[in-house]
Amino acid sequence: MNFQNLFLNLKIGMRLSFAFGIIIVLMLVTMIFILSRMDTISGNINKLYKHPFSVSKALLSAEINIQEMHKYMKDVAISENTEDIEVAVRQVNNHAKKVDNLLKEAKDQFLGDKRDFDRFVEKFTEWEPIRNEVISLTKEGGKKKAAEITKEKGARHVVELENSLKSLTEFANKKALDFTNEANEMSNQALIWGIVVSIIIIILTIFIAIRITISITKPLTVAVNASNQLAKGDVAVEFQINSKDEIGILLKSMKLMSDSLKKNAL
Repeated sequence: MNFQNLFLNLKIGMRLSFAFGIIIVLMLVTMIFILSRMDTISGNINKLYKHPFSVSKALLSAEINIQEMHKYMKDVAISENTEDIEVAVRQVNNHAKKVDNLLKEAKDQFLGDKRDFDRFVEKFTEWEPIRNEVISLTKEGGKKKAAEITKEKGARHVVELENSLKSLTEFANKKALDFTNEANEMSNQALIWGIVVSIIIIILTIFIAIRITISITKPLTVAVNASNQLAKGDVAVEFQINSKDEIGILLKSMKLMSDSLKKNAL
């Protein structure tokens, strides 16, 4: 028995349930696929926020604090008394602590080679002896020498720190761009697949609707015509019963009625 005969032998209600079941399954598959894509996109957005953006933000704040430290070191070098020196030193130390915390935060989230971060931390640590030398010279009255170190050696070190920060930030920004591109690509894929599957569902729905309509209306037309002939007293009705559904049962009953009328007529 082929599929068409099997389908015709199903009850009308079963045919409709079968058709709607296929449509519902296809819609569920589409929904699951789109939701899985959306979940992946959401994960990329979370990674984008937790990693590249948080790292870039921390590094930017670290750079600002390093610039503030350098500014206050200049204040140390030109301070006229011990009190002013101590005020500037406290500011330097406060900003240094902020940089330490920001670097720890950024390193935990950094997705690149951690050794790059370690080298930057080491470079930042190497700045401390230079600052201490400037502070000591200023307190001892060597303001000129302290100013020279700040403008030359200290300034060069700050530039090197800023360049290292720039490299780390560029990597974080690249990762952010990668996550964004991946999220966009998945979003486009989900949209395309959603459109394709929706078109397939529409085509299948139309096809199934046509097949079910034909499978019901064709035998129903036969039954109506046979009923009209019997109503007119024409018992020479040919019945073509191709299904075992409700209409097939009706045609079978009408055939029995026709056969009975034929016997009575004889």
